[in-house]
Amino acid sequence: MSLELVKVSERQLLEKIRLRDLEGADDLLELFCSEISSNVCNTEAVVIRTVELIMGISSEIKDILPYCGDVIREDFRFLRKFHEFNNKIEFCSWIRSDIFKNYIKLIEPICKHSKIVNFITNYIEKNYSKEISLEEISNEVNFNMYYLSKVFKKTTGKSIKQYLIDFRLEKAKILLASNITIPVKQVAWEVGYPDEKYFGRIFKNKIGMPPAEYRNLKSRVTRCEYPIV
Repeated sequence: MSLELVKVSERQLLEKIRLRDLEGADDLLELFCSEISSNVCNTEAVVIRTVELIMGISSEIKDILPYCGDVIREDFRFLRKFHEFNNKIEFCSWIRSDIFKNYIKLIEPICKHSKIVNFITNYIEKNYSKEISLEEISNEVNFNMYYLSKVFKKTTGKSIKQYLIDFRLEKAKILLASNITIPVKQVAWEVGYPDEKYFGRIFKNKIGMPPAEYRNLKSRVTRCEYPIV
């Protein structure tokens, strides 16, 4: 394995972490350590490439975490110890079994939460026109409702209910602005509100005006009755 191929492997591994694909990153690290210890003869080159890789992993994790103190402590722990190894096989084994796992442990909860949030947002996007309950989402993702609510709010800053409302209203705004003939009742139905009056109250409370008024405003702007600033 040439040093150029090692660099390619490094870039692929860092991309896996950037995408929060921890299983993929772990597989690539195993390959990296196996190949570099077997086929790169110069121990110094092995150490240099591996140190650069770990510092790259550290940088990616710092971009993911809201607080970097734990990563910085892990950096210091790594830098204090890495020069103790003279044997490249032992060095790579240490990197594989200890250091990488310590870094990954820092972002495992966030990566797990991201998967849950992505599932919920995708579920809402596909089913927003239907009746959606937290219990239904909980059954789909196979997690406790309280846990789901807590994770979603912590990650997005919104409750699942509020996210669903906002998503539906954005869809309603698009329908109202793009088709001046569609009845408000149909718009309400298409975004998951069978009760037109309830939809109107939620729309006015969030947008600041009733749906029909919003559509008229958008229609006038489109016809350039108001100057565009």
